[in-house]
Amino acid sequence: MTRLRRVLSLAIAAAALLQSASASAQNLPEPENRAVRRSGFMFAVQGGYALGYASGNPAAQARRFDPDFTTSGFFPAGYRLTPFIAGALTDWFVFGLGGTFAQYQSGSHQSPLAAFLIRIEAFPLFYRGGVWRDLGVSMEFGAGGSSIRRSSDDKELASAGVASTLGLGAFWETWRFGHIAAGPFAGYQYNWSDHFDRHELAIGLRGTFYGGP
Repeated sequence: MTRLRRVLSLAIAAAALLQSASASAQNLPEPENRAVRRSGFMFAVQGGYALGYASGNPAAQARRFDPDFTTSGFFPAGYRLTPFIAGALTDWFVFGLGGTFAQYQSGSHQSPLAAFLIRIEAFPLFYRGGVWRDLGVSMEFGAGGSSIRRSSDDKELASAGVASTLGLGAFWETWRFGHIAAGPFAGYQYNWSDHFDRHELAIGLRGTFYGGP
């Protein structure tokens, strides 16, 4: 009987302790890792003014590496448009897929581009608070096609074939309206293949929809 009473006493004490812990848990504050700025599904579009330099050779194998057929030039006017969908995995890290479409031109030539991208965004100073929560950096890589064409008759003078793509950028989500954020961006993108090089700088605005928090 003495042993039974001890077991019952321990069971009653454990039940009381669990009940007390449950009541206390209901009054705990929200966990610190709960998203407060961005989470869930994300859709964004950024676009703006672009300029750059391109150099390349025709797609024909006999002319692909012949310097006599190289076309190159600086292109002072153009645009870049980059839509993408992603997941905001935390307040400070985003991973997604998208595309980029661009074209810039000089007086006699133009250089279009279309590429598929894997895009990573991070907000490395998020935990400093304030405006730092919305200052981000981006990296994108993928593949696509580009060329240099003569403006007067749209003749292709150089072709990238399948070109690799690497881009770096920075942005600031200056304005927020509920689930929508917007602000300026600046970025550099490089596209290259064995017989083609394309460098581009772009500045503009981006708009973003976040599913949460």
